[in-house]
Amino acid sequence: MAEKYEGWTNYETWAVNLWLLNDAGDYEYWLEMAGTTYKEAEKSKYLSKKEEATITLADFMKESIEEFNPVTDASLYSDLMSSAIG
Repeated sequence: MAEKYEGWTNYETWAVNLWLLNDAGDYEYWLEMAGTTYKEAEKSKYLSKKEEATITLADFMKESIEEFNPVTDASLYSDLMSSAIG
């Protein structure tokens, strides 16, 4: 089990948060996306509306990060980057 880092689940989670939300424009964008995904989410048989929105937003964030990944060639670095983001 990974150790906590700066109050976050682990270093990777902390780093993604820092890079995605440290800029005011990026922060506003992701805040808006969170609101939109919550507004569009629907409660399912097994998950609450909040849980559905959280999963949708997390998937969208992961896709966005992967789209702008500068390490595209297959290598140790790309494998480690993909693992950390996953």
